[in-house]
Amino acid sequence: MIGVIADDLTGAAEVAGLALLSGLKTKVLTGEVHATDADVLVIATDMRSSTVDSASETSAEVTRALLDLGCGQIFKKTDSVMRGHIAAELQAQMQVEGKDRSLLVPANPSHARTIRDGIYYVDGVKLGETDFGQQFRNGANWSEVTSRLRQQGASSTWSINPGDPMPAPGIYVGNVETLDHVRRWAHTLDDKVIPAGGAEFFAAFLNERGFSAAAPPPPATEARPGARTLFVCGSQYPPSRQAVESAIANGATAVLMPDALYHSATLNPAALEAWAHAVAAALELNSSVIVAVLQAPSEQSMSSNLIATSLGMLVSQVQAMCPIDHLLIEGGATALAVVQHLGIDELVPSGSVAPGVTRLSVQGIEGMDITMKPGSYHWPAALWSFGQANST
Repeated sequence: MIGVIADDLTGAAEVAGLALLSGLKTKVLTGEVHATDADVLVIATDMRSSTVDSASETSAEVTRALLDLGCGQIFKKTDSVMRGHIAAELQAQMQVEGKDRSLLVPANPSHARTIRDGIYYVDGVKLGETDFGQQFRNGANWSEVTSRLRQQGASSTWSINPGDPMPAPGIYVGNVETLDHVRRWAHTLDDKVIPAGGAEFFAAFLNERGFSAAAPPPPATEARPGARTLFVCGSQYPPSRQAVESAIANGATAVLMPDALYHSATLNPAALEAWAHAVAAALELNSSVIVAVLQAPSEQSMSSNLIATSLGMLVSQVQAMCPIDHLLIEGGATALAVVQHLGIDELVPSGSVAPGVTRLSVQGIEGMDITMKPGSYHWPAALWSFGQANST
């Protein structure tokens, strides 16, 4: 069995979709690690949103649990632009596994995310100089990869080219400008080095072990008659917010987080319950409804963690009033909060709708499917379409 430790749920879903395409029986766990019949077992954590100490502790605990299950190799799935606490998480995993080297290949060249001479580029522009690098609350406003890891606490880290040796203990970041570079990095791996990085490196990692991705089947995007579909848009990434605003302008039904909830320092149960009733009422009248948070972040606004918690509680309350057939969620912290509040601890990938967008079946809630994606990815046009309705 191959183990994967993901620092958020959408990243876990993304690699689970890739494993599925490679013909491997795959499961995603969001709670306690336990034995399964999976070929690939993906553990979804919330390390990216936690403190560095908590992330380190979680990484060590999950690594021990996967080793106890007999995983032959453990892949560390990271954010493609290295947000979170990657250095601390890798150092904890290295210590538990008894390995002193890790190869980190986070960039996805198919999405124009590359690393050249230790500098991270998005669409050919240094990451720290892009709007993308400035638009997340927790920031990606840096460009030099080893400096980024040193900021996270790694003292021994190097940027290297494909084919370069890894002579000293530490974390090595692979320069990568093409898919061929990604494949070459996967080919250099041995059992003494922990593999870590993004989705394209994971796909190459599987391919190197003889599991080639098949051509994806046509995505099943058509909703069954009468199905209730709820979009949960928790990402604070500005293009995601703009997509919601555009959908509303084009007639989508949207029930937005009320100001009484957003501008409360602590969670306001009455405001949350009122919001849930409004969402359930909208779902009774419309086949597709969006819930989103469109207020601009400020010093008086909810923290990102509390926003995710509120969305998780909201979906749980709505589900109790008006059962949901298809949940579409963006943002890793939001996705994890939703599944945890629904009491879901196991998901099985059932299809790859688009790169990075995976549909999963829910173990324990009959008739519910969940499709999720990272906040910085776009919804495929086949999913992000709405009939004429009103926003509230």
